Amino acid sequence: MTAAERREGGPRPCPLCGEVEAAPEIEARAAETGAIYRVMRCRSCELLYTRPVPTAEELESLYGSGYYVQNESKRLSDLPRRLFERSVLRWRRRVLGRARPGRILDFGCGNGRFLEELLARGWDVCGVELSATAADLAERRGVPVLRGRLEDASLPEGSFDVVTLWHSLEHLAEPVATLRRLRRLLRADGTLVVEVPNSASPAFRLLGADWEALDLPRHLQHFTPETAERLLDAAGFRPVRRRDVHHWDFTFTFYSLMNRLGFRRQAAIRYYSTDFERAPLGARLGFLAAGLPVAVAAAFLWLAGWLLTGNSETVTMIARPDSDRPRQEAGGS
Repeated sequence: MTAAERREGGPRPCPLCGEVEAAPEIEARAAETGAIYRVMRCRSCELLYTRPVPTAEELESLYGSGYYVQNESKRLSDLPRRLFERSVLRWRRRVLGRARPGRILDFGCGNGRFLEELLARGWDVCGVELSATAADLAERRGVPVLRGRLEDASLPEGSFDVVTLWHSLEHLAEPVATLRRLRRLLRADGTLVVEVPNSASPAFRLLGADWEALDLPRHLQHFTPETAERLLDAAGFRPVRRRDVHHWDFTFTFYSLMNRLGFRRQAAIRYYSTDFERAPLGARLGFLAAGLPVAVAAAFLWLAGWLLTGNSETVTMIARPDSDRPRQEAGGS
Protein backbone atom coordinates (compact mmCIF):
# COMPACT_ATOMS: atom_id res chain seq x y z
CA MET A 1 0.00 0.00 0.00
CA THR A 2 1.35 3.42 -0.93
CA ALA A 3 1.63 6.37 1.46
CA ALA A 4 -1.28 8.07 -0.34
CA GLU A 5 -3.43 4.97 0.12
CA ARG A 6 -2.57 4.83 3.82
CA ARG A 7 -3.66 8.46 4.18
CA GLU A 8 -6.93 7.63 2.42
CA GLY A 9 -7.60 4.64 4.68
CA GLY A 10 -6.91 1.91 2.13
CA PRO A 11 -6.57 1.20 -1.58
CA ARG A 12 -8.94 2.88 -4.00
CA PRO A 13 -11.93 0.62 -4.82
CA CYS A 14 -13.11 0.14 -8.38
CA PRO A 15 -14.96 3.35 -9.39
CA LEU A 16 -17.53 1.31 -11.34
CA CYS A 17 -18.52 -1.61 -9.11
CA GLY A 18 -16.82 -0.83 -5.77
CA GLU A 19 -14.71 -4.01 -5.69
CA VAL A 20 -11.40 -3.60 -3.85
CA GLU A 21 -9.67 -6.70 -5.23
CA ALA A 22 -7.73 -5.82 -8.36
CA ALA A 23 -4.67 -7.05 -10.25
CA PRO A 24 -1.89 -4.64 -11.28
CA GLU A 25 -1.48 -4.17 -15.03
CA ILE A 26 1.00 -1.29 -15.40
CA GLU A 27 3.20 0.74 -13.08
CA ALA A 28 4.55 4.10 -14.19
CA ARG A 29 6.05 7.27 -12.75
CA ALA A 30 4.33 10.61 -13.35
CA ALA A 31 6.71 12.88 -15.25
CA GLU A 32 5.52 16.05 -13.48
CA THR A 33 5.63 14.84 -9.86
CA GLY A 34 7.78 11.70 -9.86
CA ALA A 35 5.08 9.79 -7.96
CA ILE A 36 4.45 6.16 -8.92
CA TYR A 37 0.98 5.04 -9.99
CA ARG A 38 -0.51 1.72 -10.95
CA VAL A 39 -3.17 0.78 -13.45
CA MET A 40 -5.31 -1.90 -11.82
CA ARG A 41 -7.76 -4.34 -13.41
CA CYS A 42 -10.89 -4.89 -11.32
CA ARG A 43 -11.37 -8.60 -10.62
CA SER A 44 -15.14 -8.19 -10.77
CA CYS A 45 -16.02 -5.89 -13.72
CA GLU A 46 -12.67 -5.73 -15.59
CA LEU A 47 -12.46 -1.92 -15.48
CA LEU A 48 -8.92 -0.56 -15.59
CA TYR A 49 -8.35 2.28 -13.14
CA THR A 50 -5.53 4.21 -11.50
CA ARG A 51 -4.30 3.84 -7.94
CA PRO A 52 -3.94 5.99 -5.93
CA VAL A 53 -5.93 9.13 -6.74
CA PRO A 54 -3.51 12.10 -6.84
CA THR A 55 -3.54 14.43 -3.86
CA ALA A 56 -4.88 17.98 -4.14
CA GLU A 57 -1.32 19.32 -4.35
CA GLU A 58 -0.45 16.88 -7.14
CA LEU A 59 -3.61 17.77 -9.07
CA GLU A 60 -2.71 21.46 -8.89
CA SER A 61 0.64 20.76 -10.53
CA LEU A 62 -0.87 18.35 -13.07
CA TYR A 63 -3.46 20.87 -14.30
CA GLY A 64 -1.36 23.99 -14.03
CA SER A 65 -1.16 26.82 -16.52
CA GLY A 66 0.98 24.75 -18.90
CA TYR A 67 -1.70 22.09 -19.37
CA TYR A 68 -4.21 24.34 -21.15
CA VAL A 69 -2.91 26.38 -24.04
CA GLN A 70 -4.66 28.82 -26.34
CA ASN A 71 -2.63 29.33 -29.49
CA GLU A 72 -3.94 31.61 -32.23
CA SER A 73 -0.74 31.52 -34.30
CA LYS A 74 -1.22 31.79 -38.07
CA ARG A 75 2.30 30.58 -38.91
CA LEU A 76 2.67 28.00 -41.63
CA SER A 77 4.24 25.55 -39.16
CA ASP A 78 1.01 25.66 -37.15
CA LEU A 79 -1.20 24.82 -40.13
CA PRO A 80 -1.36 21.06 -39.33
CA ARG A 81 -2.44 21.84 -35.76
CA ARG A 82 -5.14 24.24 -36.94
CA LEU A 83 -6.47 21.78 -39.53
CA PHE A 84 -6.49 18.99 -36.97
CA GLU A 85 -8.37 21.12 -34.45
CA ARG A 86 -10.94 22.20 -37.05
CA SER A 87 -11.59 18.61 -38.11
CA VAL A 88 -12.14 17.48 -34.50
CA LEU A 89 -14.56 20.35 -33.84
CA ARG A 90 -16.43 19.57 -37.06
CA TRP A 91 -16.80 15.94 -35.94
CA ARG A 92 -18.11 16.98 -32.55
CA ARG A 93 -20.73 19.20 -34.15
CA ARG A 94 -21.80 16.32 -36.40
CA VAL A 95 -22.32 14.08 -33.36
CA LEU A 96 -25.17 16.38 -32.34
CA GLY A 97 -26.96 15.52 -35.60
CA ARG A 98 -29.50 17.85 -37.14
CA ALA A 99 -31.10 18.85 -33.89
CA ARG A 100 -32.17 22.45 -33.65
CA PRO A 101 -29.97 24.57 -31.41
CA GLY A 102 -30.99 24.07 -27.80
CA ARG A 103 -29.32 24.28 -24.40
CA ILE A 104 -26.06 22.38 -24.00
CA LEU A 105 -23.76 21.73 -21.04
CA ASP A 106 -20.15 20.78 -21.76
CA PHE A 107 -18.64 19.16 -18.67
CA GLY A 108 -14.89 19.75 -18.60
CA CYS A 109 -15.12 22.41 -21.29
CA GLY A 110 -11.39 23.19 -21.28
CA ASN A 111 -10.55 26.28 -23.32
CA GLY A 112 -14.10 26.53 -24.65
CA ARG A 113 -13.47 26.03 -28.37
CA PHE A 114 -16.34 23.54 -28.81
CA LEU A 115 -18.88 25.76 -27.08
CA GLU A 116 -17.63 28.82 -28.96
CA GLU A 117 -18.49 27.00 -32.21
CA LEU A 118 -22.00 26.20 -30.99
CA LEU A 119 -22.56 29.68 -29.57
CA ALA A 120 -21.99 31.10 -33.06
CA ARG A 121 -24.64 28.69 -34.38
CA GLY A 122 -27.37 29.77 -32.00
CA TRP A 123 -26.96 27.31 -29.13
CA ASP A 124 -27.47 28.34 -25.51
CA VAL A 125 -24.18 27.11 -24.07
CA CYS A 126 -22.76 26.50 -20.60
CA GLY A 127 -19.43 25.01 -19.56
CA VAL A 128 -18.30 23.40 -16.33
CA GLU A 129 -14.58 23.58 -15.61
CA LEU A 130 -12.50 22.91 -12.51
CA SER A 131 -9.31 24.52 -13.82
CA ALA A 132 -9.20 28.29 -13.33
CA THR A 133 -6.72 28.59 -16.22
CA ALA A 134 -9.04 26.78 -18.63
CA ALA A 135 -12.10 28.70 -17.40
CA ASP A 136 -10.29 31.98 -18.07
CA LEU A 137 -9.49 30.87 -21.63
CA ALA A 138 -13.12 29.85 -22.26
CA GLU A 139 -14.53 33.09 -20.89
CA ARG A 140 -12.25 35.08 -23.18
CA ARG A 141 -14.10 33.37 -26.04
CA GLY A 142 -17.43 34.55 -24.65
CA VAL A 143 -18.38 31.16 -23.20
CA PRO A 144 -20.20 31.24 -19.82
CA VAL A 145 -18.44 28.87 -17.42
CA LEU A 146 -19.40 27.41 -14.04
CA ARG A 147 -16.13 27.20 -12.16
CA GLY A 148 -15.43 24.38 -9.73
CA ARG A 149 -17.35 21.23 -8.90
CA LEU A 150 -20.65 20.28 -10.51
CA GLU A 151 -22.26 19.56 -7.15
CA ASP A 152 -21.65 23.16 -6.08
CA ALA A 153 -23.47 24.61 -9.09
CA SER A 154 -27.09 25.75 -8.85
CA LEU A 155 -28.63 24.27 -11.98
CA PRO A 156 -32.31 23.27 -12.26
CA GLU A 157 -33.20 19.67 -13.07
CA GLY A 158 -34.13 18.89 -16.66
CA SER A 159 -32.71 22.15 -17.98
CA PHE A 160 -30.42 20.87 -20.76
CA ASP A 161 -31.11 19.23 -24.11
CA VAL A 162 -27.55 17.92 -24.47
CA VAL A 163 -24.69 17.16 -22.09
CA THR A 164 -21.22 16.41 -23.48
CA LEU A 165 -18.06 15.04 -21.90
CA TRP A 166 -15.21 15.18 -24.42
CA HIS A 167 -12.30 13.27 -22.85
CA SER A 168 -13.42 14.30 -19.37
CA LEU A 169 -14.91 11.13 -17.88
CA GLU A 170 -11.53 9.43 -17.54
CA HIS A 171 -10.35 12.30 -15.30
CA LEU A 172 -13.07 11.86 -12.64
CA ALA A 173 -12.51 10.15 -9.30
CA GLU A 174 -16.23 9.24 -9.04
CA PRO A 175 -17.53 8.88 -12.61
CA VAL A 176 -20.82 7.12 -11.74
CA ALA A 177 -21.86 9.80 -9.23
CA THR A 178 -20.99 12.57 -11.70
CA LEU A 179 -23.00 10.97 -14.51
CA ARG A 180 -25.96 10.56 -12.17
CA ARG A 181 -25.84 14.28 -11.36
CA LEU A 182 -25.66 15.08 -15.06
CA ARG A 183 -28.65 12.81 -15.73
CA ARG A 184 -30.74 14.94 -13.40
CA LEU A 185 -29.81 18.02 -15.44
CA LEU A 186 -30.92 16.46 -18.74
CA ARG A 187 -34.43 16.60 -20.11
CA ALA A 188 -36.23 13.26 -20.24
CA ASP A 189 -35.56 13.06 -23.99
CA GLY A 190 -32.11 14.65 -23.75
CA THR A 191 -28.83 13.33 -25.15
CA LEU A 192 -25.57 12.49 -23.41
CA VAL A 193 -22.35 12.33 -25.43
CA VAL A 194 -19.26 10.74 -23.88
CA GLU A 195 -15.91 10.35 -25.61
CA VAL A 196 -12.99 8.53 -23.95
CA PRO A 197 -9.73 6.83 -24.91
CA ASN A 198 -10.20 3.14 -25.72
CA SER A 199 -7.90 0.93 -23.65
CA ALA A 200 -8.88 -2.05 -25.82
CA SER A 201 -6.82 -0.50 -28.61
CA PRO A 202 -3.98 -2.64 -30.02
CA ALA A 203 -1.55 0.22 -29.40
CA PHE A 204 -2.23 0.07 -25.65
CA ARG A 205 -1.78 -3.69 -25.59
CA LEU A 206 1.48 -3.38 -27.50
CA LEU A 207 3.02 -0.28 -25.91
CA GLY A 208 1.64 -0.30 -22.34
CA ALA A 209 2.96 2.62 -20.30
CA ASP A 210 4.06 4.44 -23.49
CA TRP A 211 0.48 4.64 -24.76
CA GLU A 212 -0.18 8.35 -25.23
CA ALA A 213 -3.77 8.18 -23.97
CA LEU A 214 -2.78 6.49 -20.69
CA ASP A 215 -1.68 9.87 -19.27
CA LEU A 216 -1.06 8.81 -15.67
CA PRO A 217 -2.16 10.04 -13.22
CA ARG A 218 -4.57 12.51 -14.87
CA HIS A 219 -6.58 9.64 -16.32
CA LEU A 220 -8.13 7.82 -13.38
CA GLN A 221 -10.10 5.32 -15.49
CA HIS A 222 -9.16 3.55 -18.71
CA PHE A 223 -12.29 2.43 -20.53
CA THR A 224 -13.04 -0.20 -23.12
CA PRO A 225 -16.33 0.08 -25.05
CA GLU A 226 -17.76 -2.60 -22.76
CA THR A 227 -16.80 -0.97 -19.45
CA ALA A 228 -17.95 2.43 -20.77
CA GLU A 229 -21.38 0.94 -21.51
CA ARG A 230 -21.53 -0.62 -18.03
CA LEU A 231 -20.74 2.76 -16.51
CA LEU A 232 -23.51 4.47 -18.48
CA ASP A 233 -25.96 1.77 -17.41
CA ALA A 234 -24.96 2.16 -13.75
CA ALA A 235 -25.69 5.89 -14.02
CA GLY A 236 -29.14 5.38 -15.55
CA PHE A 237 -28.39 5.85 -19.25
CA ARG A 238 -29.27 3.74 -22.26
CA PRO A 239 -26.61 3.74 -25.02
CA VAL A 240 -28.15 4.31 -28.45
CA ARG A 241 -25.12 4.71 -30.72
CA ARG A 242 -21.39 4.12 -30.63
CA ARG A 243 -18.45 5.15 -32.78
CA ASP A 244 -15.32 3.02 -32.47
CA VAL A 245 -12.98 4.70 -34.96
CA HIS A 246 -12.19 8.35 -35.71
CA HIS A 247 -10.01 9.95 -38.35
CA TRP A 248 -7.68 11.48 -35.72
CA ASP A 249 -7.05 8.23 -33.82
CA PHE A 250 -3.87 7.72 -35.81
CA THR A 251 -2.26 10.63 -33.92
CA PHE A 252 -2.52 8.75 -30.59
CA THR A 253 -0.71 5.78 -32.15
CA PHE A 254 1.93 8.11 -33.62
CA TYR A 255 2.71 9.79 -30.32
CA SER A 256 2.70 6.44 -28.50
CA LEU A 257 5.43 5.16 -30.83
CA MET A 258 7.35 8.42 -30.40
CA ASN A 259 7.10 7.91 -26.63
CA ARG A 260 8.56 4.41 -27.01
CA LEU A 261 11.49 5.93 -28.93
CA GLY A 262 12.21 8.32 -26.04
CA PHE A 263 10.66 11.52 -27.41
CA ARG A 264 8.15 11.87 -24.57
CA ARG A 265 9.90 14.79 -22.90
CA GLN A 266 11.53 16.27 -26.00
CA ALA A 267 10.71 19.92 -26.57
CA ALA A 268 9.41 19.37 -30.10
CA ILE A 269 6.76 16.97 -28.79
CA ARG A 270 5.69 19.37 -26.06
CA TYR A 271 5.47 22.31 -28.44
CA TYR A 272 3.93 20.50 -31.41
CA SER A 273 0.33 21.26 -30.42
CA THR A 274 1.12 24.82 -29.32
CA ASP A 275 3.92 26.43 -31.34
CA PHE A 276 6.43 24.17 -33.09
CA GLU A 277 8.75 27.04 -33.92
CA ARG A 278 9.42 27.69 -30.22
CA ALA A 279 11.18 24.32 -29.87
CA PRO A 280 15.00 24.29 -30.02
CA LEU A 281 16.41 23.60 -33.49
CA GLY A 282 17.97 20.28 -32.46
CA ALA A 283 14.70 19.00 -31.05
CA ARG A 284 12.81 20.06 -34.16
CA LEU A 285 15.28 18.32 -36.48
CA GLY A 286 15.19 15.15 -34.38
CA PHE A 287 11.42 15.18 -34.35
CA LEU A 288 11.20 15.64 -38.12
CA ALA A 289 13.84 12.97 -38.83
CA ALA A 290 12.06 10.37 -36.71
CA GLY A 291 8.55 11.57 -37.47
CA LEU A 292 8.19 10.39 -41.07
CA PRO A 293 9.12 6.71 -40.58
CA VAL A 294 7.22 6.61 -37.30
CA ALA A 295 4.16 8.09 -39.02
CA VAL A 296 4.26 5.31 -41.62
CA ALA A 297 4.60 2.66 -38.90
CA ALA A 298 1.82 4.25 -36.83
CA ALA A 299 -0.54 4.34 -39.80
CA PHE A 300 0.05 0.64 -40.44
CA LEU A 301 -0.33 -0.32 -36.76
CA TRP A 302 -3.48 1.76 -36.32
CA LEU A 303 -5.18 0.53 -39.49
CA ALA A 304 -4.18 -3.14 -39.04
CA GLY A 305 -5.19 -3.11 -35.38
CA TRP A 306 -8.58 -1.61 -36.15
CA LEU A 307 -9.31 -4.03 -38.99
CA LEU A 308 -8.24 -7.06 -36.94
CA THR A 309 -9.82 -6.20 -33.59
CA GLY A 310 -12.48 -3.58 -34.32
CA ASN A 311 -10.90 -1.28 -31.72
CA SER A 312 -9.19 2.03 -32.35
CA GLU A 313 -7.80 4.66 -29.97
CA THR A 314 -11.04 6.43 -29.06
CA VAL A 315 -14.67 5.48 -28.46
CA THR A 316 -17.67 7.84 -28.58
CA MET A 317 -20.92 6.86 -26.85
CA ILE A 318 -24.28 8.55 -27.45
CA ALA A 319 -26.85 7.75 -24.76
CA ARG A 320 -30.22 8.87 -23.40
CA PRO A 321 -31.76 8.71 -19.94
CA ASP A 322 -33.34 5.30 -19.39
CA SER A 323 -37.05 6.06 -19.19
CA ASP A 324 -37.72 2.70 -17.52
CA ARG A 325 -35.71 3.73 -14.48
CA PRO A 326 -37.00 6.45 -12.12
CA ARG A 327 -34.90 9.62 -12.09
CA GLN A 328 -34.50 9.34 -8.32
CA GLU A 329 -33.11 5.81 -8.59
CA ALA A 330 -30.51 6.68 -11.21
CA GLY A 331 -29.91 10.13 -9.81
CA GLY A 332 -28.81 9.19 -6.31
CA SER A 333 -25.14 9.68 -5.51
